[in-house]
Amino acid sequence: MARRLNRIQPATRSRTKPIRSQASNKPQTLTLPGATWGCHKQFTTGPNGKEKQVKKKWFGYGLHVLSDVNFELPLGFKLATAKESEHIHCKNLVGEFIDSDLSNRCQSFVADRGLDSNKLRKQLFEANILPVIESRNLWDEINLDPDQLDVPTRTLNGNGVDTMLVTECGDLYCKCPHSKQIRLMHHQGYEKKRGTVKWACPAAVNDFECKGRAECYKSGHVRIDAKTRVVRVKVDPDHLRDYGALPPSTYKWKRLYRERSACEWIFSRIADGFLMEDHFIRGQKRMALRISMSMTVNLAAACFAIESGKPERMRSLVKDLAA
Repeated sequence: MARRLNRIQPATRSRTKPIRSQASNKPQTLTLPGATWGCHKQFTTGPNGKEKQVKKKWFGYGLHVLSDVNFELPLGFKLATAKESEHIHCKNLVGEFIDSDLSNRCQSFVADRGLDSNKLRKQLFEANILPVIESRNLWDEINLDPDQLDVPTRTLNGNGVDTMLVTECGDLYCKCPHSKQIRLMHHQGYEKKRGTVKWACPAAVNDFECKGRAECYKSGHVRIDAKTRVVRVKVDPDHLRDYGALPPSTYKWKRLYRERSACEWIFSRIADGFLMEDHFIRGQKRMALRISMSMTVNLAAACFAIESGKPERMRSLVKDLAA
């Protein structure tokens, strides 16, 4: 399941035109009904590791869609004015989806850093849905190891003695006391009964020599003759962006996050297949009706393809299914 905000702009014929009033003979302005100016912020990370914003403005509407990444079909949508916050509509769409019967089949929710919020993560976590949302860089600390990591870190326990370092997105690193080299800890999964994320020593798992292992074990109160050092990080439902169940450094997180591109195909069909890229529709009500008809036809075509025994054509709007 994924989300994306699509910007719908008015066509050439729908732009603002000056007219003259019959009574005063003064020029007035005929605006597009319901359309407003909107600003969409994109967060990117620069070469120095600091976050910067890229603002894009447009005049028109905003289409918020909740979609299925496996079948590339819409699950819910909302057409709003351009100035309305996408966080509010995303929260409402997710809430309606959780209350439906389809929520039992959902395993994860994918979104970019524009929807990075603890409230959204908690809403999904309480519904047993794994939030896969890219985190923003909000820590103000200066990165102490810019040659090894692009993001700042903090000590796990906050005492400055332990060798465990945690990033803002929840990844755990070990700093060797001898060579001062930072290595990513080996992720061993989420322990649901304990409510913790399990990490293990990378030197012990990958079987290579670490000269600072004895001192590292001592700082973590681990026996010297232990096979490996295991660190369990408690998952905090109120701070899931820092201590979540699935860290971004894992292969599973990266695999799930790549599926976010499924929304691009949905908006491509709306723009090209249903001719919404170049339209002459005036007014939010007419635009909402056109979007609703497009979504209905898309889902109806998918249902007809499945009933016809051709599920591979459920997303096709060109090939004939009646034959």
